[in-house]
Amino acid sequence: MKKSKSFRSGAASEARAAGHIEQQFVMPVPNSRAMRNAPVVCSSADGRLYVADAEASERTAVYVARMKTDGSLDPPFGSFDGLAIVSLDISGGGVTALLPTSDGGVIAVVRAGTNIDLSIGLVRFRSDGTLDPTFGQGGKIVHRIPPPAARDGEKVAAGPVSAKVAAYDQGFYCLIASDGPFYAVIRCTADGQLDTAFAGMGYLTNGAFFSDEWGAYDMVVAPDGRVTLVGQHNDHAAPVRIVFWRLLADGQPDITFGEAGYAYFGAADIDIGGDALERAVLVSLERLDDGGLLAGGYVRRTRGGSASYRSGLLLRLDSDGRPSPDFNNGRWKVVANRNDATVDLAFGRVAVDPDGRLYAGGAVARPASGSELWLGRFQEDGALDPGFANDGIATFKGGESHVNYMTHLSVDVARKVLCGSAGGPDHQVNSMKAFVSVISSRGRRS
Repeated sequence: MKKSKSFRSGAASEARAAGHIEQQFVMPVPNSRAMRNAPVVCSSADGRLYVADAEASERTAVYVARMKTDGSLDPPFGSFDGLAIVSLDISGGGVTALLPTSDGGVIAVVRAGTNIDLSIGLVRFRSDGTLDPTFGQGGKIVHRIPPPAARDGEKVAAGPVSAKVAAYDQGFYCLIASDGPFYAVIRCTADGQLDTAFAGMGYLTNGAFFSDEWGAYDMVVAPDGRVTLVGQHNDHAAPVRIVFWRLLADGQPDITFGEAGYAYFGAADIDIGGDALERAVLVSLERLDDGGLLAGGYVRRTRGGSASYRSGLLLRLDSDGRPSPDFNNGRWKVVANRNDATVDLAFGRVAVDPDGRLYAGGAVARPASGSELWLGRFQEDGALDPGFANDGIATFKGGESHVNYMTHLSVDVARKVLCGSAGGPDHQVNSMKAFVSVISSRGRRS
């Protein structure tokens, strides 16, 4: 097994603003054409850093590493001096989420590799990297949700499939996320089994092909088990709408949220000047301390007949599902690239730190110079934070990669920003590497 390669250090002789890269390294996984190279990251309550990826094959190989802050592996986790490898009965899967556990371990969430097989796998590691025998069957479990049928009886695709995870006081939720026509939200007990107190079966789906299509991209969970989702709805009678919806702990709609549990938004709610709007989507969601929500995504727009381009999109909602008047005066915030508004910029992740500071991350693409990772920090009113990086914005790459995709964004207990990314010389997945960047949230002099 190869060692992780560190690219940058936090050491410096001059004052540095918040937003500089303290450490960047490559996850130590095999050079395999089947590697997903899409790392996800989490930090446990005691500050341990976990990174995960997967090798897609007939049975998915799940790689989970515990890393030190200098980018080296942290034994005695796993059988490979800081790296644990487990095979899971899911074809062509990928790790899309990590959930730290109270005992210092971690649960890896694995989604299926196709948009027909709506399966989700869970693997629970103890703090020493061994599987937890009290979880699932010997530390792992696969839940398979039946896909819908089209009118001719054939199975239909559900769009790009991902998976999310969020904990609450009694267990955790998983979301099988997709563009539609349906989604599945699952609730598990602490041992990984379906919790039938939720919707009677332990999972809930919604959507019908060609008539009432629902897509869901992300979710957040309150301590009492209420779950809020963001996605889109297409009834083929009106334009596709962005929608937030909230479910009670038993799976029923929370009628105190939005209108009878749902908050819908359309193109008229988003101000993009005189540009034509092609699509707006919110793909990432965070819960705020006051019960409100921060959502991020992108809007695709066309200016004067030119080629379409994307701009970042942010929305903050109060706990009742209405736009917060304290954020951007209650309006959607459209964030264009600073130097050239027609350069492609899309947010794929949002995060909130313990002090309430808001982060949005994604990538900015330039035809001549490839793509860079983009990270912005915003104040509570929606303005960029001038105390972070370059007037609120940090741009960087994974090593010297020409092409970069952000796959993860979170803030650890030390308030450092953790970014997972895939980077390489071109868009081919097998040419990329899995990068982890640790970014400061405070200025320093060393």
